[in-house]
Amino acid sequence: MQPFVTVEELAQHFKVSVSTLRAWIRNGHIPRDTYLKIGSTYRFCLEDVSNAMKRTDQGEDKDHSIFTELNVDEDV
Repeated sequence: MQPFVTVEELAQHFKVSVSTLRAWIRNGHIPRDTYLKIGSTYRFCLEDVSNAMKRTDQGEDKDHSIFTELNVDEDV
């Protein structure tokens, strides 16, 4: 099982601000099954989030691709 990371750690991994990451969560760009939310605290499985976002970028949902929108390298 992969360790879960904080919002700050995930934002740092993707080289975006915490507010951008929170917008991705609100807009559904980060799938619900890739994180836990207890109260107002989030913990993310980094590997699951990365894999889900790569799948999206490879064509499953090109209109909502985070990597395409931000021009982020897929090997993040």
